[in-house]
Amino acid sequence: MFGNLAKRTASQDSVTLQSLHFFDELFAAAPIKPFAIRLWNGATWSHGSQPPHFTLQLKRPAALRRLLWCPSELSLGEAFVYDDFDILGDLETCFELADFLVGRQWKVAEKIRIGQKLLPLLGRQPVENGHRTLTLRGRAHSKERDAQAVSYHYNISNDFYRLWLDKRMVYSCAFFHSQDESLDQAQYRKLDYI
Repeated sequence: MFGNLAKRTASQDSVTLQSLHFFDELFAAAPIKPFAIRLWNGATWSHGSQPPHFTLQLKRPAALRRLLWCPSELSLGEAFVYDDFDILGDLETCFELADFLVGRQWKVAEKIRIGQKLLPLLGRQPVENGHRTLTLRGRAHSKERDAQAVSYHYNISNDFYRLWLDKRMVYSCAFFHSQDESLDQAQYRKLDYI
C-alpha cells in the first residue's frame, strides 16, 4: 500500500517539476505583466520579478491539456467553465496571458520544442473532468451536424436553467430599468417590449 502511494507521490513530483520547467520555456519571453501559476498541489511558478498581478490557479493536472493543447478562446473558456482553473487577482491582466496563448504566431521549430515538453505532461493525465466534449460528425452546417451541436448544448435538465433563468424559463436577455428589479420583472419587461 505504501509503495503505491510513494510511486504516485514521486510521479506527481515529476509532473510538478516538468510543469514548472515547461512554464519557464513557454513564458520566457512573454510580453505579459508579472503573473504566477499555482499548481493543484500548491507548487508555484512566477513570471517577472515584481509581485504578480494575478495567479492562475490550476486545479488539476488535466487543466494543462485544456489550456495549452491547441489553445483557443473556446478551449480557454471551456477550461474555466469545467473548473480546471481559477483566476486570483487582476482579471483584466489575465487576458494578456490568454491573448499570448491564442494569438502567438508560433514558428514550426517552437511548436516542436514546446510540444515535446508538453506531451509527457499530457500523457499522464485524463482529458476530462467528468464532462464530455463534443465531437461533431458530418458535413459542416448540415441539419444532422447542427442537431448534434444543439443537443449537446441544450439537452440539459431544467434544474440547470432554473439557476439563472426567470420563472417562465425564458432563454433570452432581460431588460432591466433599475438595479432593484428582479429577473422575473426584467424578463417580463423584455417580453412586453418585444
